[in-house]
Parts: sequence; structure tokens; C-alpha cells
Amino acid sequence: GHGGVGKTSLIKHIINTYARKGLNVGNTATTATAATLTDAFTLERWLGISDVKLHGKALLHSIQQRKDVVERIRDTNVLIIDECSMMSYERYQDVKLILKEIRQSKEYFGGITVILAGDFLQFEPVDAEDQRSVQFIFEDPEFHKHVHDTIELKHNYRVICPKLRSILENLERGRLTTQNITDLKSRSFDSMKTAKLPSNAIHVLPTWKEVNTVNYRFLQNLKGDK
Repeated sequence: GHGGVGKTSLIKHIINTYARKGLNVGNTATTATAATLTDAFTLERWLGISDVKLHGKALLHSIQQRKDVVERIRDTNVLIIDECSMMSYERYQDVKLILKEIRQSKEYFGGITVILAGDFLQFEPVDAEDQRSVQFIFEDPEFHKHVHDTIELKHNYRVICPKLRSILENLERGRLTTQNITDLKSRSFDSMKTAKLPSNAIHVLPTWKEVNTVNYRFLQNLKGDK
């Protein structure tokens, strides 16, 4: 689902539900920022990955030396991976290999129930080697065979304005309507100096120079001792 549809709240609810059932949940996210929202581990930390350049069997061997990580993986019933769209294809293969080998299971995720959360239209996978040739995890030949259920959250609780919500949702898909373009043009202006903006308007600017100029202007208008 889009940003603001309640993915984080749903993850927290899922964790609490499984906890009440006495199940062990591995709560992870692909980024530290996303992890802080649900008090999660980053996926690399949960897996005990100390060298992000390691992959495949070399990575598996290093993890097998970590008794605490091995026990954690074997004891886990449910693994949540938030912002899954940012996980590289190669790391996704690592996850499958690690779970299968450590849990000694031929099942797709080693018998763990895996919940993937995110928005594939929002963030692309991060590939340190070549960002132009990234692959999404759903390009795995077996992905759709084993990832059975998809739940799409559609109601946006963060963006209340219908016009802005329509613009954001259509822009994400690269399909702005004529009305979207008209609405955007109605809010455009040639210069920030001549624009009639509310005093509490949020400014999003393309360069640090412009940001500093706006910040300096606001600082100059503050009352009190210099």
C-alpha cells in the first residue's frame, strides 16, 4: 500500500496478535529508519550479517558461526520484513538460503511464515554495485508460487485532501490525469518572492543554497535578541 495507509500500525497489530498466541516473531526492516517505527531490527542485524558484501555460501558460513543467531532463526515462527521493496534480489536469495540451511528445511523460507510489507512503487531495491540493473524480489521465479496471499491497504489516513491524494497515487504510477495536471498548475508560481504562501507553509527545495536562503529569511524574522 501507499505511504499513509497504515502499514506500520498493521505490523504492530500483527506482532501483538502473534505474541498473544505465544509465537516468536522476528520483526525486521530493510532500513534503520523503518526499523525504528516498530522497534524492529534491521534485517542484516537480525540475520547476524556483519559484512554486507558477503553473499551466498560465504555469508551462510559466517552466520553459522554465530550460535545466538542460529538459535534465533531456529526459534522463529514468523518473520516480518518491512520495506521489502528495498531488499536487493541477491539479498533475498541469501535470506532463503540462510533460513533453509539453518532450519534444515527444503521449504521456501525454511518453514517460517514470512510477512513482506512495503510498496514496490515507492522504493526500488538498493544495489551498491549498479543501481541501473536492479531486480525486484518478486522477479524470483518461485516468488508467486510460494507467496500466496497479498493484502493491499488503500485508505490513506495521512493525506486528507482528495486532490493531493489523487495526485500522489497517480504520480507514483506515472499516470497523472488531466485534472491532476490542472490542479498542480493552479498551485504553481514563478518566484518565491511573489508567491502568496501561508506563514507555516512547508518548503521543499532542490538545492542547499535555496534551503539556506529560506532558513536565513525565517531566522531574520524571529523576534528577540540577536
